[in-house]
This record gives sequence, structure tokens and C-alpha cells, in this order.
Amino acid sequence: SQLAINGNDLLDAGIGVKDRRIIGKALNQAYQWVLMNPEDNDRQLLLSRLKAVFMEHNGKQKNNN
Repeated sequence: SQLAINGNDLLDAGIGVKDRRIIGKALNQAYQWVLMNPEDNDRQLLLSRLKAVFMEHNGKQKNNN
């Protein structure tokens, strides 16, 4: 079975745009989630979860200073 998302989906969602290494990490994380819960292999669900985990790597938290 295939993952419901790919690297292009992540880039479109703003994940890994500034650091492409995050794409592989995010896809691996999604794969682990889906292995444990195959019913979670849903594009929107995975993207929203991955945003919550990985978006802070894009420097968004710098506004908190």
C-alpha cells in the first residue's frame, strides 16, 4: 500500500521548503503513523499532523522574541 502523500504534497503544504532534508523525515514519520494505524492514511490528516510537527523547523517561532 502506498502513502497518501508524497514530497510534492509536503512542499505544497509549506513543509521542507527551506530545508529539503525535512521532507524525508516527514515522509518517514507519516509512514510510521500509517504502519501503526492504516486507517490514518489520509492526505489531509497526514498533512495537518505533519504541519504540527515540522512547521516550527521553518523558523516560524522566531516571531516570539
